[in-house]
Amino acid sequence: MDLLKLESQTIHWIREVYSQYPRTIMLWSAGKDSTALLWMVRKAFFGKIPFPVVHIDTSFKPKELIQFRDELANQWGFDLRIFSNQDAILEKNTFPDHKLSRMDCCRELKTRPLLNLVKPKVFGDDRVQVVIVGLRSDEEGSRSKERFVSTRNADSLWDPASEPPQMDGYFPPAIPEGYHLRLHPILEWTEVLIWEYTKQENIPINPLYFAKNNRRYRSLGCLPCSGPIESGADSVDKILLEMQSLSLIAERKGRGQDSEDGGGLETLRRGGYM
Repeated sequence: MDLLKLESQTIHWIREVYSQYPRTIMLWSAGKDSTALLWMVRKAFFGKIPFPVVHIDTSFKPKELIQFRDELANQWGFDLRIFSNQDAILEKNTFPDHKLSRMDCCRELKTRPLLNLVKPKVFGDDRVQVVIVGLRSDEEGSRSKERFVSTRNADSLWDPASEPPQMDGYFPPAIPEGYHLRLHPILEWTEVLIWEYTKQENIPINPLYFAKNNRRYRSLGCLPCSGPIESGADSVDKILLEMQSLSLIAERKGRGQDSEDGGGLETLRRGGYM
């Protein structure tokens, strides 16, 4: 599938879901995938981003990531909302402080804020109807089970076995009380295609993806759980060249929480994680 067709498909999903469900938010990690998706949201709405953009701040993100987040939000002028679990952070009830496992830390610092914001929070007394997420099916095993549109129940739980077959352009006619939808508009993109699109469109890039002292990040996360890879790729062209040798190595290999238990990321995602 070429970039133009993928871009058109992504913009179609974004426009259609927002036209039907105006209480929509988008999650933005400030990484390459969600930033490329944010770029396409701007294209979909003629330079504007019509819904709140949410960043889950764990307090353990690299300072370069936070700086990039704030600068781009200011440059593009969108409604950035920052959510966090301040109680866990202040009480140091986290993995880095050795009170929780990596998995439980993700639940406290990432999943819990997400579960809270889909309740009557962002839109006053009205619940969020749709959460747009920039995940790709090739990124990790559990994400290959996703649909473009999938349902989360009142507790934000995900049951992939109960999801109906995905039909192009299909949306549930009504969202049950307390439920919300997750929209994954770049589901069919790949890591290489995201980099090719980023280059083609000249999309701003988080500097952590570029090599410094022969190390760079391939996947961005919290510092205690994410590690850089050995690399000399300090440009998009060099990253694309490097991808040829990295094609058989998992993109999230440096993420500690993915391999901490037998279920890894799928365990987290069934409980409401992105």
